[in-house]
Amino acid sequence: MTRTVELTEEEEKELKKIRDTHPKPYIRERAAAILKVASGMSGREVAKHGLLKERKTDTVYEWLDKWEEKGLEGLTVEKGRGRNPKHEFTEKEKKELQEIVHQSPENFGIEKSTWSVKDLQEVYEPLQKYTESGAWRVLDRLGIVYKRGEKNTLTVLTLFIGRR
Repeated sequence: MTRTVELTEEEEKELKKIRDTHPKPYIRERAAAILKVASGMSGREVAKHGLLKERKTDTVYEWLDKWEEKGLEGLTVEKGRGRNPKHEFTEKEKKELQEIVHQSPENFGIEKSTWSVKDLQEVYEPLQKYTESGAWRVLDRLGIVYKRGEKNTLTVLTLFIGRR
């Protein structure tokens, strides 16, 4: 027996709007799947041929279950899913890091005039858990980014603290 979904006019209108305009692609995809099942396609057909990317049939049925259980809220990924960060920076740690960056590396025994990511990792313990590229991404997320400045013809690498 093929599973069906009954939508009210209002629900169908809302799902079409979400399918066409929602900023998150995964939510648009889920809305499209629900609309297709409601129009008469089986969950298997939708999973195999009805979406841009083939999905498992069980995945489409899970989306339908969540839709029937929670409505529009069921389309979103639940909080706490995905990979946990290696370290969650507190406001105090963010301020400590910004204070370090505003000082010369020479104050910390590093014989350079500008910071590098490796130097910051040496000086600031929470960054030592990351690879150099991982630490770079953490700094970027915290609003601490490298900015090149030119002084006459000499290019100097400096850190710029700013909001995005």
